[in-house]
Amino acid sequence: MSAAQYWFETPPGTNLFDITEHLRQSFWRYGLGTAWFTATRAEPPYAAEARWGDITFHMEWIPTQYVMLRLPRPESQVIDAFSVVLGFKPTFRYTDGEDTVIEWRRVERAARWNQLVERGQPNLTRV
Repeated sequence: MSAAQYWFETPPGTNLFDITEHLRQSFWRYGLGTAWFTATRAEPPYAAEARWGDITFHMEWIPTQYVMLRLPRPESQVIDAFSVVLGFKPTFRYTDGEDTVIEWRRVERAARWNQLVERGQPNLTRV
């Protein structure tokens, strides 16, 4: 199992405090020791926000399927930490308004790619 075993590899439950603690512990051990995570949604798609240094970022996920990370600007240290915690590299990168969005997908990659292409998503690339 990956470092995300309690929130991505298996459903994290419905307690926001527990989800928050699992997120914090995962990322504190693997690269973002000063990040402060707060779970904001305790049902699929789960959601959380975090503050690291001078940026605030948001994440959304459905266990075993995908994680979507929204950053105000690309931050390689954050992206790398997510890859380490999840145990696999990101699938897509694009911009949405002023945000940079990175997606890690285990399922329905081709369908998601087609959806983003049809939408005309700016700066869409496979990572």
